[in-house]
Amino acid sequence: MGLHSNEIGYWGGSAFLAGALRTLNRLPHRQRTVRDLAPLLVGLASDEVKAAYASSIATFLDRVPYSTAEERDDPERAEARRASFEALRQQADPANLVREVIDGRQYVSIKPPYAESEAHQEMLAGQAALNRVLRLYLWASAAIESGAPGDEFTLDDAFDEMVALDEEDLFDEIAPIADMKRHNAQSAVAATAAVVARHAEDKLWASSEGTVVGITRRAATVAEVKDELSSRGAHVTAHPPAMAAHAYAALIRRQPSNPVWREGLLQLAVDPIEKVVEAVYDAAPVFADVSSEMVWALFCLATQRAARTHDSSHGLHWSPSEAHQQLEMSEGIERALAAGEIPIPDPAPATAGSWLNGDYYRSDLHANAFRLPIPPMLTPGTRDALVAHAASALDWALASLGEKDGRGDTPFEWLFQFGRWLGRLCALLPTSEIRTLVMARVDAAVRRAGDEVMDMAVRSFMIDRMLRTEPLDAGTIESWDLFTRWIVDRPVWASDPIDAGEHERGLAVSSFFCAVTGGMVCGIDATWPNLDAVMPMLDRAATTFGAEKTAFNAMLALLRTRPDRLLPDPGLGWVGRVVRARKSSLKFWEYASNGEKLVLLLRDLIAERTLEQSHREIVVEVSDALIELGVKGAAFLQQDLVRHAR
Repeated sequence: MGLHSNEIGYWGGSAFLAGALRTLNRLPHRQRTVRDLAPLLVGLASDEVKAAYASSIATFLDRVPYSTAEERDDPERAEARRASFEALRQQADPANLVREVIDGRQYVSIKPPYAESEAHQEMLAGQAALNRVLRLYLWASAAIESGAPGDEFTLDDAFDEMVALDEEDLFDEIAPIADMKRHNAQSAVAATAAVVARHAEDKLWASSEGTVVGITRRAATVAEVKDELSSRGAHVTAHPPAMAAHAYAALIRRQPSNPVWREGLLQLAVDPIEKVVEAVYDAAPVFADVSSEMVWALFCLATQRAARTHDSSHGLHWSPSEAHQQLEMSEGIERALAAGEIPIPDPAPATAGSWLNGDYYRSDLHANAFRLPIPPMLTPGTRDALVAHAASALDWALASLGEKDGRGDTPFEWLFQFGRWLGRLCALLPTSEIRTLVMARVDAAVRRAGDEVMDMAVRSFMIDRMLRTEPLDAGTIESWDLFTRWIVDRPVWASDPIDAGEHERGLAVSSFFCAVTGGMVCGIDATWPNLDAVMPMLDRAATTFGAEKTAFNAMLALLRTRPDRLLPDPGLGWVGRVVRARKSSLKFWEYASNGEKLVLLLRDLIAERTLEQSHREIVVEVSDALIELGVKGAAFLQQDLVRHAR
C-alpha cells in the first residue's frame, strides 16, 4: 500500500517509534482497506444485508460526494464527477462477485464490467508502455548515481531497449511533464546513452558508439519549452541535457584529448538550467584521473562565471547579452585547452558581501567548483593557483562573516559549501601549509567568523580524512593535532560553560569524532584502527570541554562505540571529572538524556567487566550524584555493583 497516513509527519527524537509503527503497518492484515474487504464480507452475509447493500450501491451515483457546491450545481461538472465514481461503484457491487476454481480451490473475487471495456484496455496498454520506459529510466539513473549498472538489464539489452525507445523527433523539444511517457522516454534514452558510454566494453562500444554519440548530441541540444512554472533553478530529474553531461564525461574518459567532447561538456557548463551545470561538475570524477586539465578548466570556468556574470534573469533561455557573456567565457577556456595553456581562476571578492560596485557576485555559480574532485587540481602546474584561490575565498568568507558580527549578504549556502570544501582541501595539504593558508587567517579574523569557518572545515576534515578505515599517516595526525589544539585554546572554555555557543559546540563535538544528525552520531566503529594514535587529543578534549552538555553527549557516544579501548580507562576518569563539575546541574543531565545515557553505559560496563576498586569508587560517586538529581535508573548502579561483584 506504500506509505500509510499514520506514518506521515516529523517524528524528531521519537524516530524509533516511527520504525516500530512502520513494521506493524507491513503486517499482512494491514495491507487491505475496509473498502477492499466490504464486498467480500457482504457476499458472506445474510440475504437481508445483501439486499440492503445492493440497493445502496445501485443508487450510489446519486449520492456521490462533491468537492464544492459549484461542482455540484454545474450539470457538466456534476456528471463528470459521477462518471469518475462509476468504476468504484462497479468494484463494490456484489452483483459482480464471481466464484472461480483454481488448482482445486474455490476463490471469490470482483470482476467489474469496465475491466473489459476498450477504454480500460487502452489504459492498461498505456500503463504497460509507461512501465517499460520507467524500468529503463530507473535502471540508468541508478547506474549513473552509483557508478555501476544494476542487474535488471545487461548493457547489450539496455542498448537495444534504448534504440527501440528512441524516435527521430524524441529530442526536438523537452516534453511536458503531463506527457509522462514521452518525458520519461527522453530521460531514459539520454541516461542509458551515458551508461553505455561509461561502461560498454570494446565489442559493444564498437557497434554502439555512433548511436550513443548521436543521442548525446541531440539530448545536449534539446530545446527547452517555456511554461508558467519552470525557472532556471527548478529541480529537474534526469533532464536530458544533464544526462548528456554524464555521457560527455564518459566520452572524455575514453578520449581525453578529443576537442569535440570537451567543447560539448563546456557548453553544458554554461547552460541556463542550474541542474544541468551541476550535473557537469558532478560528472567530473569520471574523467578526473585521465584529464586533470579538464577538471581545472571547469574550476576556472566556475570562478570566472561568478565574477563576470553581470546580466541575469530567471528564464529558461539566455538573453542575447547573457549568451554573449557565457559563450565568451566557455570559448575562452576551450581556446586555452586547445593551445595547451593553463587557465587562471578569478579571485573571490576582496571585500565583504556580494554586491560589488553595483554588480552581484554570483556565489551560486562559484559553488559549482566545490563539487569537483580536489586531487587532480593539486598537480604542479595548478597547485599554487588553487591554494591562492582558496586563500582569496577564505578571506572573503571571513570578511563577510565578520561584517557587523554576521554574514552581510553573502549567502549561507555558499559559506557552508566553502567550509566543507576547505576541510577537504586541508585533508590533502601538509600541516605547514594549513597553518599558513587557514590558521593564520582565522586567527586574524573576528572571533565569531573564525569559529564558524573552522566549525565547518574541521567537521569536513574529520569526515573526509580522519574517519577512513586505514591507518592514518603521521602528517594527518599532525594536522588533526593542530586543529584540536586550536579548538582547546578557544577562550570560551576558560569559563567552563554548560552550554557553549553554536560553533564552539560544533568544534567540540567534532573533536570526539561525532556529529549531530537526527541525534548524536559517532563516526568511528569497533574496527577503526587509529584510536591509540589520537588518544592524546581525545584526553585533551575530554579534560577541556567534556563538561559542556553537548560535548558530553558526544563523549558518551564515543564511549558507547569503543568501550573496548576507552572503558574503564580512561573513560571513567573523564566521566568522574564531569560529574564533579556538574553534580548540582539538573539541566546538564536532562539535556538529550545525558543522565540516562550515562546510567545505561555504566550498567553495561558493570555487567561486562571486572572493575578495580578505583573504578568502583567512581561508579559509586556517579550513582550518588545522579540519585540526588533524580536521574532515572541511577539507583540500580550500586545494586549492579553488588550483584556483579566477582
